[in-house]
Amino acid sequence: MGRRNDRTKRFESMGQKINRLPGVRTAQLENKKISIIVPVYNAENYLHKCIDSILSQTFIHFECILVDDCSDDGSPKICDEYSHKDKRIRVIHNKKIPAFRWRGK
Repeated sequence: MGRRNDRTKRFESMGQKINRLPGVRTAQLENKKISIIVPVYNAENYLHKCIDSILSQTFIHFECILVDDCSDDGSPKICDEYSHKDKRIRVIHNKKIPAFRWRGK
């Protein structure tokens, strides 16, 4: 297989593998928050799998922003359901002309 990256150290903590950056304490990483932005347009068929995958990550200090771009299927409802279940999920509904219509103009 590939060579292990020397700058990344892996260690076991409570049965889970955690990537650790050199010179950064684990406590410092726990205080950080990242944003995951997911564009959504008529994604009803695979949106559950996408969001469930994000929520199942071992790193829990994040916010997930679902940007609904005028979907006309059940995607907006799915996004809203997840945002009510988990406070880390935010939904932005674009009520204007979908962004994809502006491409190439």
